[in-house]
Amino acid sequence: MNVEAGDTGDYQLVVYYEAYWMASTVAHLTFVGLDQAPVITIQPESQTVGENSSATLSVTATGDNLVYQWAFNGHSIPDGTNASYALTNAGSGNAGSYEVFVSNPAGFVASTLASLTVVGASRAPVITVQPVSQTVTENSSATFSVTAEGDHLAYQWWFNGYPLPDGTNAACTLMNAGGDNAGDYQVVVSNEAGWAAGARVTLTVVDAGQTPPTLSAIQRQLIDKNTSTKPLSFTIDGGVSDGVLNLSASSSDTNLIPNENILLDGAGTNRTVTIRPATDQSGTCDITLAVTDSAGLAASSVFTLTVNDGNQPPEFVGNAPIIAQPYQLYSYAVNVTDPNPDDSLQVTALVLPPWLSFDPVTRLLSGTPRRGGPEGDEVVLQASDGIAPPATKEFRIWTANSIEVTNVNDVELKRQALIQYIWGAEGWPTNRTPTDIQTNISDSVYSGLYNEQGNLARIDLYTFRLDYGIKSRVYHFHPIRGNGRLFIYHAGHEPGGGFEHEDAFNGSGMPPGLVIPELLKAGYSVLAFSMPVYNEYGPPRVAVPGAGIGVLDSHDAMIYYLDRPFRFFFEPIISAVNYAEDTYAYKSVYMTGLSGGGWTTTVYAALDPRIERSYPVAGSVPNYLRVGCEGLGDAEQNDPGLYRIANFEELYAMGACGTNRLQFQILNLYDSCCFYGPRYTNWTETVKAKVTQIGSGAYDFFSDDTHSDHKISTTALSVILDSLPLTSIQPPTFTRTSSLVFSAVCDNTNLITDLTIDYTSPKPTGSLNFNIASDASGVANITVTLRSLESIHSSVTRSFKITVLPPNLPPTVQWASPTNDLVLESSQPVPLAVNASDPDGSIILVRFLDGTNCIGTLTNGDLAITWDDISPGTHVLSVVATDDRGASVATQPITITLQAPNLLPAVEWLAPEGGTILQSPQAIVLQVNASDPDGRVAQVEYFVGPDSVGIATNDPFQLTWAPQTKGTYELRAVATDDRGSQVATDTMTLTVLPPNQLPVVQILNPTNGFTVTTTQAVTLEATATDSDGTIVQVEFRDGTNSLGVVSNPPYSLLWTNATVGTHSLSAVATDDRGAASTSDSIDITVASAPTNEVALFIRSAELVEDQTSPSDTSTGDTPNRQFVLHLEGPDGNATVIEASTDLKNWVSISTNTLMNGAAAGVDPQAKSFNLRFYRARLATQTP
Repeated sequence: MNVEAGDTGDYQLVVYYEAYWMASTVAHLTFVGLDQAPVITIQPESQTVGENSSATLSVTATGDNLVYQWAFNGHSIPDGTNASYALTNAGSGNAGSYEVFVSNPAGFVASTLASLTVVGASRAPVITVQPVSQTVTENSSATFSVTAEGDHLAYQWWFNGYPLPDGTNAACTLMNAGGDNAGDYQVVVSNEAGWAAGARVTLTVVDAGQTPPTLSAIQRQLIDKNTSTKPLSFTIDGGVSDGVLNLSASSSDTNLIPNENILLDGAGTNRTVTIRPATDQSGTCDITLAVTDSAGLAASSVFTLTVNDGNQPPEFVGNAPIIAQPYQLYSYAVNVTDPNPDDSLQVTALVLPPWLSFDPVTRLLSGTPRRGGPEGDEVVLQASDGIAPPATKEFRIWTANSIEVTNVNDVELKRQALIQYIWGAEGWPTNRTPTDIQTNISDSVYSGLYNEQGNLARIDLYTFRLDYGIKSRVYHFHPIRGNGRLFIYHAGHEPGGGFEHEDAFNGSGMPPGLVIPELLKAGYSVLAFSMPVYNEYGPPRVAVPGAGIGVLDSHDAMIYYLDRPFRFFFEPIISAVNYAEDTYAYKSVYMTGLSGGGWTTTVYAALDPRIERSYPVAGSVPNYLRVGCEGLGDAEQNDPGLYRIANFEELYAMGACGTNRLQFQILNLYDSCCFYGPRYTNWTETVKAKVTQIGSGAYDFFSDDTHSDHKISTTALSVILDSLPLTSIQPPTFTRTSSLVFSAVCDNTNLITDLTIDYTSPKPTGSLNFNIASDASGVANITVTLRSLESIHSSVTRSFKITVLPPNLPPTVQWASPTNDLVLESSQPVPLAVNASDPDGSIILVRFLDGTNCIGTLTNGDLAITWDDISPGTHVLSVVATDDRGASVATQPITITLQAPNLLPAVEWLAPEGGTILQSPQAIVLQVNASDPDGRVAQVEYFVGPDSVGIATNDPFQLTWAPQTKGTYELRAVATDDRGSQVATDTMTLTVLPPNQLPVVQILNPTNGFTVTTTQAVTLEATATDSDGTIVQVEFRDGTNSLGVVSNPPYSLLWTNATVGTHSLSAVATDDRGAASTSDSIDITVASAPTNEVALFIRSAELVEDQTSPSDTSTGDTPNRQFVLHLEGPDGNATVIEASTDLKNWVSISTNTLMNGAAAGVDPQAKSFNLRFYRARLATQTP
């Protein structure tokens, strides 16, 4: 049929036969459409980031309609609902474990844990030794250097305010220093946390033969206020031979360090300086030492002095990984910062577990843990600078569980070890039964179940009196019609001692709850328990020898006050099962429990092989996965003695191991009592695989995501009931009456002691009990004989062998080859070999691992393989050797790196362009564009011809080079990548020309003083030559005006339309390199052409005042006087009088008509000019 959304709901099958009926458990059908369940294809990866930087965790999953929820240390992140989760400005509070849960209606999956480690921010640069001013002789070398502290430092040197292209190291060296190198130098040291500028220093270059003095550098100093420095040593070398030196010192902050508080001492080469700060002052300043010799040559040195207000203690930065893997290397580099960097910082380990060591030099914690306990291993570190109070860092490292049982014998040995730990010499309480039995008690809570549907026949109450006077009560629920099986139900922590816990959480909040009624309906007899010390009378009070009266108000108090406290958890169960089996002969015993009952089910199933099916719900998670939620567990969950014998993952496997046995663990995904329930992916598959390896029993797991309550839900209960063997309700079984007798003998009493049989006829079961002699090993055969007293000759005999092995000594294994950190340039077979041995047996299995992937397995005693087909990248290899008793030991991991085939770098010449011509030798910048597709360019080396002229190691790979002489140079560059491959550019040519010689030019025609009329054209001719090149043009000029340009000889130009007047002519010749020369100038005169017109004359000129008082032209001009011009010419013609101050530019001042052959013109502006020229023309003439 086609299931649709409307079919969602609860279903139940009821079978009727005559007067009998049987009902199935309720099954719930959920319609989820066609969604594909989520599958994670790429897990989130652990990361290490710097403080205040960003980090992004991501997951890739397949499926439909996916929903994401990120969690940090087990707690959901409100905004972590996408496939990626981003953090900005990460701090120490963000360091921890992250995981993501991917779900849709079809299913749910949890990612593996990813760790985020946040390391301290980069230290800002601090200059500890300043550069020193220098005086050097010409053509010698000079080196400025700086010493700085900080992370990821970058350097840039500056010269006279401009950055030096190659000045990117802590030292700046100048070769063949000359006058152009003299000046001010300064360095800036920077990183992502800030920058620091060095002192400005001076380079003085003096003539060769002079020996300037030099001062040695002093490191940066750090002192506390009101204290003086110790005498700081420095040396003076060089200077003129008379040895006269003038030494001085000064402070950049005289309020902090007055100059008079700088005390110089010593003589000759060796000197000291002692500095005393001003009282109660703190801060930072520069101290300058200067020396001058008698010749005036000087040198100086600068260092920084910091006066602290008070010493600050060091600080630990970042958090260590808190989960270690057993038998694998654990390491963590401790990061400590000190606000006072010059302090003598020491880091020591105060508390370490035996397996862990600390190197105070490298500050590395490292070691390989073995099995760990639930309490984790304490680590305490201390950092001290010798002045401030020391800083401490305390944390714990939990070792992940390892399952070290490999067969049923191992399981039994651990079971016996647990029994010994819990009960000591008394051993398993085989004969314990209830102290008091009350049958058919009345309990109104379950009154509604006394019917066919509820299937409750009666309730019995068993009371057990334990040591210290403690009482425990167990309720036995009997069905009307049973299936012959007993179900133990443990309700966990219930302060009242009853089952309100069951009522409130496993049902609808109302009696009689869910689990007990449903088990009764299915025909099971139910033994119901709660945790010890809880009862309706209040917490027990016990008399404790040496401690007085103790109140057992918690399990912590039980562990503290009582001797062997775990027996109080399990003896009531053992005693009740003993009695129930003896009395009712159940076919099988199953067990489930919630919370503390889930924990009890986990441990009890590992202890008692009679538990065929166990279903712990909540309450137990391996201790190392409870980090951040430790407070949810009671003391019984963290007892070192118990869990060092068998950790939780081993308990799961032990509870599952055995014929027809199953442990089906259930965790409520969103229940806080499940200690981060989503972390089950860390152990479930491991336990399944281990139980499969043992070859007996089964383990399964169910994550209940249908609710967020602390309960056994209807879904979980359905899972439990559906996994049980199919049964039907049967009538009561018969009771045996015959008398049976058992006997047993052993052939090795040195190995087997205290052999007894515990059996009371006619019970269906009994037990054979014995002890193993202390420190004994060997083989014993035990024969058991069963006889019936009703038939003397009737008997049955069975024999079995017991082998007791001595404690297994683990094997040893170590690498023989290859060596660690092997790097392969190309793919090739790699021989892998180890040395392995076992002191008490043999090596049966050697597994070679690449990470977690097996790359080779040896079972025939060989210890070497050849590894082919290695993929590019870094591989972490280890080898696990297993001996004939299942003990395994791993080597220390080694790394092999196969580099991918190297791709050649690419390089392209940028500057100067090929064919560039320089007019003279000068410095030029050589530059290429270089890149590497699979790495980085390590350097670019520049060549001129066959000779190297320099190497650039940083992008943009520039180099400044200056050719020294003229000529043609062949340039090329070779780029080298980080794996040594090289590529060269094409060869470029560069030509440097000699100094240019000026051309020579001379005017040939016309000659100086030449006269020509305006109607004549003038031929201009010149001769021009260039001694080191060619003439590209000759320009003829009239004054500054160009008359024309001639490009080819003969250099001749026809000049027309010359104006009347005197002209100063010259020629300018330009050569092929742009140089120009001008000839000597010549003067020529251009006169007006003769004319046939009537002559016009200026007969006279005079100064007049108001035109009434004539004056001579030599008379001084006054503001009210004017020139009057008298003209003579043909009557009736109009005349124009023009004036000029330079004989070139003429302005008309009046127009007159000749009358009687004469006319007069007046210049009213004559008084405004010092010199004035006049001319007259007929109006019909062209000016």
